[in-house]
Amino acid sequence: MSYLRTRQNRDVSGCCIIGMFLAVFYGIWRLIRAIAVALWRASVYFFKALYYLYAWPLLAIEYLWKRGGIYRLLGIGLTIILVIVLAIAMLSRNDPNAPGAPQPVEAAHARTITPTATTKRQIISTKTATRTATRSQIPTANSGMAKPVDAQAVRVVKVIDGDTVDVRMNAQTVRLRLIGIDTPESVDPRQPVQCFGIEASNYTKRTLLNQTVYLERDATQGEYDRYNRLLVYIWMNDTSLFNQKIIADGYAFEYTYRTPYRYQRAFKAAQQTARSNQNGLWSPTTCNGNASTGVTTTAVAKSPTIPANPTATMTTAERAYPCRVGQIKGNPDSLIYHVPTGRWYAQTRNNRVVCFTTEKDATLAGYRKSSS
Repeated sequence: MSYLRTRQNRDVSGCCIIGMFLAVFYGIWRLIRAIAVALWRASVYFFKALYYLYAWPLLAIEYLWKRGGIYRLLGIGLTIILVIVLAIAMLSRNDPNAPGAPQPVEAAHARTITPTATTKRQIISTKTATRTATRSQIPTANSGMAKPVDAQAVRVVKVIDGDTVDVRMNAQTVRLRLIGIDTPESVDPRQPVQCFGIEASNYTKRTLLNQTVYLERDATQGEYDRYNRLLVYIWMNDTSLFNQKIIADGYAFEYTYRTPYRYQRAFKAAQQTARSNQNGLWSPTTCNGNASTGVTTTAVAKSPTIPANPTATMTTAERAYPCRVGQIKGNPDSLIYHVPTGRWYAQTRNNRVVCFTTEKDATLAGYRKSSS
């Protein structure tokens, strides 16, 4: 009997649970239904109120017309007033000079010009210049570029090469890649040192190292490149843009990566000026505009016959190869430089050797002196 009583209790418990669920769902359904009915009834009154809000002038005119007599005259007067108000509203909407009329966005920045006794040719020239300025906001080399007010001040702590530097930003060291320029390679292990690469790196060191500069970004180029370097323009002061200056002085090429950037026309103009003046790497005595020729032309001696095993019997020119007699040799793989009296000077002779005039130049390029 106790066994049967236990089974009966279980069955009753299951029924109670199912009944509770059904009651809850039924209650929810009734609540949703009641809310829907209330919203439907409220919407009827809402639309009626909306109708009367906009239709009351017409209803008033209809009522006065049906009353007749003096009321009909009042209805006619109300109709005339309503037509005048609507006409004024339409004219104000179409007239850009009317009070309260929406103004174009560029009107706030446009300069009002009142033509006086101007010839037809002058008017056409003015319109053409205005269309050109509107079509392109990219500044030229003489457009008076200036540092943006929101440029971020940072300090340059390290120069990697001519177009890549490290700065201290928000208590962190951040690597930057300069937009719009490309300098000859000087530290890339995948390729030899290019013509004017060392000079470009030294130029950036002399100009930016340990200096406070100001960063400007360009949304057209993205925020970082594929090597996770922050893409920026570097302003040295309010009017001097380093990216443009290094091109104009002949230490870098103008470089467009996929999409035009903000100062593209100004940088191209700076490169044209450097080429015309034969500045830096554009000089026939250096790279003649071709950085892939290897080290700087003036620093390369004529290749002598290379013996199989360099020994003390080598001539002075053979010991100095591929540099000139008296120059210092730098090994780009180990970043060690060797003086002419050094033990490994003659053995350092592959085509990637970097030639320096003084030890100071080698040190500035990031090399250290050989211990022997």
